[in-house]
Amino acid sequence: MNHHLENNKLTVRLPERITNTNATEIRDEIIALLEKSKPEKLELNCRELKYLSSIGLRALLFVRRKLSRDKEVHLTDVNDTVYDIIDMTGLDDIFLVSKCLKKISIQGLKPIAYSVSGELYQLKNGMMVKVFDPHVPRDAVEQEMRYEKKAFINGVPTAISFSMVQIGEDRYGIVVENIHGVQLSECIRNNPDKLEQYAVMFADFVKELHNIRIHPDDLPDIKKRYLFFIDNILDIVDREALGRLSYFVKAVSDTDTFVHGNINMNNVFVSGDDLIVMDLDGCGYGHPVFDLQEIYASLVAMEIDDPGFCEKHYGIAGKDCVKIWKAFIHRYLGDENNEMRDMVTFGDGDSKAILVRESKMNQMLIQCHIFKTIMEKRQVS
Repeated sequence: MNHHLENNKLTVRLPERITNTNATEIRDEIIALLEKSKPEKLELNCRELKYLSSIGLRALLFVRRKLSRDKEVHLTDVNDTVYDIIDMTGLDDIFLVSKCLKKISIQGLKPIAYSVSGELYQLKNGMMVKVFDPHVPRDAVEQEMRYEKKAFINGVPTAISFSMVQIGEDRYGIVVENIHGVQLSECIRNNPDKLEQYAVMFADFVKELHNIRIHPDDLPDIKKRYLFFIDNILDIVDREALGRLSYFVKAVSDTDTFVHGNINMNNVFVSGDDLIVMDLDGCGYGHPVFDLQEIYASLVAMEIDDPGFCEKHYGIAGKDCVKIWKAFIHRYLGDENNEMRDMVTFGDGDSKAILVRESKMNQMLIQCHIFKTIMEKRQVS
């Protein structure tokens, strides 16, 4: 059987039929692969599987029992016939099961927007589809769908996700409603005289997001996610820098605030008088500073580190992105946010917050930006 190991997940492609003639052989081959690779997750790809007998089911159950309960076994690309068998026998309570995806084509279509992990296309049926880059695995796309639904239920203004689809042989997508919106970055490009007006609108929108409270069972804890990543970059960051970063992250207060996790001017859309946010794969709950550091990084820090970044990603000059940031943070902090304002050093001659090199908040933003950049580069490689 075809198989491969990637990111500690063993993927095995099952044959067309599993019956009494080959069930034992298949079972033993999978177990041998498990004993050799010792993965944390097992994916049994059922794209070619057309028939599964009762003996075949028992073989898969035997494999499941060979793995501890905390290790995931995922049956993917299951067709309707095999799914009915699994559902009827109650095995969908034992395995994670994903049905075979509908295939759609984007040939001849041009992207209407870009995100960190893919592009957004307008479909002929009036819907939109977010198409993920080839390196994004199916389980990550499914996780984003789950997060989007949880966020939507909790009141986050985002597009309704309808279904997951397959694009070609190596890409996945999510079909979403047509929000009839334009990226915030495009609005600013087309209306440079309204730059500060859009920055204020952006700030009000982010504050609206940060007024949403999330139950811990619904979305992940952002701080725990950061600390987990920190534990996994010991080999590429010196311990002194890592210690400072860990200190800043741990020092942030724990809250149940909704945090997008990767918010920027490309995944916020203007639709009439409303703003809508997309790309919720990194969302969770925690202190708003985690979103603020993302916005700061995308408007200021990335440009310092990589001159021309803002022009490349937003079509907006770096100096104008700095103006957007200053107008944004000026509006966001206001006079009433004492806890956040206490983290900021105020500039001479300005009654509002200006981030300066020595400020506690700026240190937090820069450290988190460096950390995020390192992790993203590692994940791509």
